[in-house]
Amino acid sequence: MESLNHPMCFDPPHASAFAAELIESQADVGFCSSTAVTAALHQATSTIPIVFAIVSGRLSSGFVASLRHPGGNITGFTSVEAAIGGKWLSC
Repeated sequence: MESLNHPMCFDPPHASAFAAELIESQADVGFCSSTAVTAALHQATSTIPIVFAIVSGRLSSGFVASLRHPGGNITGFTSVEAAIGGKWLSC
C-alpha cells in the first residue's frame, strides 16, 4: 500500500493539492488528521473512503450525518467530543 504524506496540509491550498493527489493516485482509502484536509477530501470525492482523526466540526461541517450513523464515505474518531461531556461528569 502506498502512502501519501504532506506535513503542510493544515491550510486550504495545501489541503486541496493533497486531495487532488490522493484522488489521482486512485487510493483505496484516505486518512487525514486535519480539518482542512477532511474538508478538501469531502469536496473532492464521494467514493473513496475517508477516515479522519482529531477533526473539529464533524457535524456542523457536514462531514458526517450523525455521530452514531456517519453515512457517506467519511468516518473517523476523536479523543475529545463535547457531546459526551455529560457522561464524563456522571462517571
